[in-house]
Amino acid sequence: MAQEGVGASTPNNPSGGFEDIVKQIVRIIFIVMLFMQIFAGAVVANILSDKNLLNSLNDGSGVNGTLLVNCGNIPYEYLSYVNDSASRNGVNPALVAAIIRQESNWNPTAKSKAGAQGLMQLMPDTAAGLGVTDPLDPKQNIEGGTKYIKAQLNRFG
Repeated sequence: MAQEGVGASTPNNPSGGFEDIVKQIVRIIFIVMLFMQIFAGAVVANILSDKNLLNSLNDGSGVNGTLLVNCGNIPYEYLSYVNDSASRNGVNPALVAAIIRQESNWNPTAKSKAGAQGLMQLMPDTAAGLGVTDPLDPKQNIEGGTKYIKAQLNRFG
């Protein structure tokens, strides 16, 4: 009688475990690519010394004292705005940077068909409610967008 299980060849699965191994490798590659996309080229400083980092990334609560280090994918002039606003609002700066990259790809004059504006794509009424007088001003847009993120994290957990 032929043995069935991991690595065993069966009529329905002649390659046995090889196919399973390939599927696992594809899953791992997908997870790594997703992880890289989320961080958008940013490296989180203090990653080894902060035991709560992974939890904060999962729940969006932020990590006090965590700063982004520029790896060339974040325009230098916005790095301090992201770090300062994230620290002030208790949001992880990697989350803020990932949202900016996804929403506007670091284009401060980006405008959507729906009317969202700036780096974090704030709608005019939302921007005004957050105290943003010029949504195309990168510093104001990042501050307003980060406040909005914090409010949503508080609201929805």
